[in-house]
Amino acid sequence: MPNFPDDGLREFAASLEDVRSSIAFVRAATRLRPRLGRLIVWDAAVGDAQTLVTDFIGQRLADPATLYRGLLVIISGAFEQLVSRLVRDAVAQISARVGSYDALPDALKDQHIYRTGQAFLTIKHPVDHISIDYGIFSKNIGTCQPGAKQFTLNAEAFTTTMKSVTPTHLGDVLKRIGFDLKWDDLGRVTAMQRHFGKTRTRETADQIQTELASFARQRNRIAHTGSSGVALSDGDLENVANFLQIFVSNLAVLLVDYVRKLK
Repeated sequence: MPNFPDDGLREFAASLEDVRSSIAFVRAATRLRPRLGRLIVWDAAVGDAQTLVTDFIGQRLADPATLYRGLLVIISGAFEQLVSRLVRDAVAQISARVGSYDALPDALKDQHIYRTGQAFLTIKHPVDHISIDYGIFSKNIGTCQPGAKQFTLNAEAFTTTMKSVTPTHLGDVLKRIGFDLKWDDLGRVTAMQRHFGKTRTRETADQIQTELASFARQRNRIAHTGSSGVALSDGDLENVANFLQIFVSNLAVLLVDYVRKLK
C-alpha cells in the first residue's frame, strides 16, 4: 500500500529540486561566460582545457530562455505525474478503507466501471506512460459487485485518460473519485495568499486558477510548437515551482481529509 500522499509529494519535491539545480547552473554559467576571459591564466590553459574555455566564452548566442522552456515542460510532466499518483493512491486507500462495496458512493462505483472500460479499450492502442495489466483489471472488476465485503478498485483506471492539468480538467479528474474541489479551500491557505500577495480567500482562489491555466497554456505552446514566443526567465520558473509546491501540498491535505471521511 503506498504511503499516501507522502511518497508522491517527496518524488515531486525531488523533481523540483533537480529543476532548481539546473536553473542555478544556467544562471551561474550565463553570468560567468562574459567574465571568464579575464579570470583565466591563459599560459596555464593548454590543449583541451584552452579549447573548452574558448568554446565556452564563444557561446554568445546561447539563450537561457530556450533551456528554461524545456525545464517548464519537465515541471509540467512531474506535476501531471503527481496529480495522477495522488488520484491513484487515493483510490487505493478508499479500496482498502471502505468495508464493503455497497458503502462506496454510487458515483464512484459508476466511475470505476466506466473508467475501467476506457482502460480496456487501450488494449488495441496502448498508452506509453501507463502500464495496464488487463488480467488484473479483469480480476478486480469481478470483485466489485453488490454485497461484496472484499473488493479491489482499479486505481490506475481513473487516470488513464488524463490530459494537461488545467483547472477545469483537474476538477473533472477529482470528481471521478467523488472529490469536489472547492477552490476557496485552497484560497484560504495562508501560504497561498502569501505567495500571491493576497489577503482575501476568493481573490486568492481566482488567482490560483489563473496561474494554473497560464502554466498549462505555456506548457502546451512549448510542447506542441517549440514556441520561442514564450519568454521565460529563471525567476519565472522559480515562481512556477514555488506555486506548484504550495498548491500540491495543500491539495493533498484536502484529498486525505476526503478519503478519511469514507468508511
